[in-house]
Amino acid sequence: MRIVIKVMIFFLGFCLLSYLKFRYSSFSALESSGVGGLRKEKQLDYLFIGSSHVRSSYDSQLIEKLTGKKVYSFSYIYLSYPM
Repeated sequence: MRIVIKVMIFFLGFCLLSYLKFRYSSFSALESSGVGGLRKEKQLDYLFIGSSHVRSSYDSQLIEKLTGKKVYSFSYIYLSYPM
């Protein structure tokens, strides 16, 4: 009986921590990236959207420098809030 109670307490704690992570992780995100950064942008010429490969594959600063256009990369990591 004690093992069942311990497992239930562990499971409930795990569920609570998982919920809090997904519910409040956006508050720790930078305002210059992710949804917060995208909201601040008034005008964009190029918007790259995708997984973490977008963030690591495209150099936004280099593209801006070469084209003179405003670039923003919006990416996410599996099961995480967009960065």
